[in-house]
Amino acid sequence: MRQLFLSGLLTLALSAMVVSCSDDENPIPVNPQGDDPMDDPMDDPMDDPMDDPTVGFDPNTGEWDAATIGLFEATLSVNANATGADESAFTFSTATDFGGATTLPTTFTATQMLTGEITTDVTLDASEVYEIVGAVFVRDGGSLTIPAGTFLFANPENNAAITGSDITAADVIVVNQGGTLNINGTGANPVIFSSSTQESGSWGGIVMLGNAPINLDSGIGNAEVADNVGEDLPYGGTDAADSSGSLTYVILAYPGTQINTESEFNGFSFYALGTGTTLEFLEVFQGQDDGFEWFGGTVNASNLFSEAFDDSFDWAEGFVGTLDNIIANQPSGADHVIEADNLSADNDAMPRSNPTVMNATFNSSGDDDALRIRRGTAVQLDNAVFSIMGTDRFHFEIDDIVTGQLILDGETTFTNIAVDGDNPAFTGNANN
Repeated sequence: MRQLFLSGLLTLALSAMVVSCSDDENPIPVNPQGDDPMDDPMDDPMDDPMDDPTVGFDPNTGEWDAATIGLFEATLSVNANATGADESAFTFSTATDFGGATTLPTTFTATQMLTGEITTDVTLDASEVYEIVGAVFVRDGGSLTIPAGTFLFANPENNAAITGSDITAADVIVVNQGGTLNINGTGANPVIFSSSTQESGSWGGIVMLGNAPINLDSGIGNAEVADNVGEDLPYGGTDAADSSGSLTYVILAYPGTQINTESEFNGFSFYALGTGTTLEFLEVFQGQDDGFEWFGGTVNASNLFSEAFDDSFDWAEGFVGTLDNIIANQPSGADHVIEADNLSADNDAMPRSNPTVMNATFNSSGDDDALRIRRGTAVQLDNAVFSIMGTDRFHFEIDDIVTGQLILDGETTFTNIAVDGDNPAFTGNANN
């Protein structure tokens, strides 16, 4: 990886550019290709230091210098009239501040148990109440269908302690490669998953493993989640159109229990899902870890609501889907509304993470900057509205050289952004 330092001449030129834009309420963004359109295309790019701007940072601390922050800001297309997410899509949710009309059940009396391995076609009965007992695996060739209005809950008191640790085996639903999960909720009758303790982090959520591309060296990864017989749970492949089923109108309440001493379950964990999978009208309520996380894959998702104590939305390993109409509502003590990676081992690994995120509302009362973009990811963010509690947190934390350069090169774009005027736009560190 090349570390690109600004020469004194370039620093001076970039500073001049920042000053020239500072009095313009709508500064013209840097040309995505980094070239002056008035230049002769045959010019030697070395004769104009503004042709191809590069990131600059303090060599001692790694913090972006003022000129680079200015270049980042020049790429930000601000629109005070941006609308963000359409809140009318979330009437199915528990989020009353956003029009949600669903109240979580508070009575936990099971009439059926859901446990073990599913290897054939199994359909639940909406008139029953299901207790999830341990890890439920939908194996290759098996399918689990859950009709509208079904209520399922986990009871952490039933979980056995893992030998030699203070971690209990999680109640969780895991869909293996080749397995299918169909949750067919409706706006009036969503499918609800909850916990009898009604405490954040008291069960494992939903884990789905598909066959779409990821950018690990071998094209195949193994999930953090352990199989019930100690075998790896692989994900990834070459089928961009792979289907792992359909999830519509689903509420996950209180997920995020421990996987091991190093990590926790998310609400929804999507490993290498393909475009044949449907993800629509999904909510995570009081997730202890991330609300939604994508590990590679091509799947698209829409109408997502997250309230999580870690990050609401997270991606890595070459995720390239579209997230449309999403809300992050971060509570006090939470982390980022989005934490986005490409690959930590190789920031330029291909396919590069580069999702489109559109029609988004980001509310944060958390402790961290709103969006953390790092490890070589790109993103196309359009029509986003920010509301950040306090005045000392940034909209965008840009970490590492590759990620910063993608912004200057126009590979990452921020368009139609309604910023929170009380908070600064960009921060970050080239060494993170």
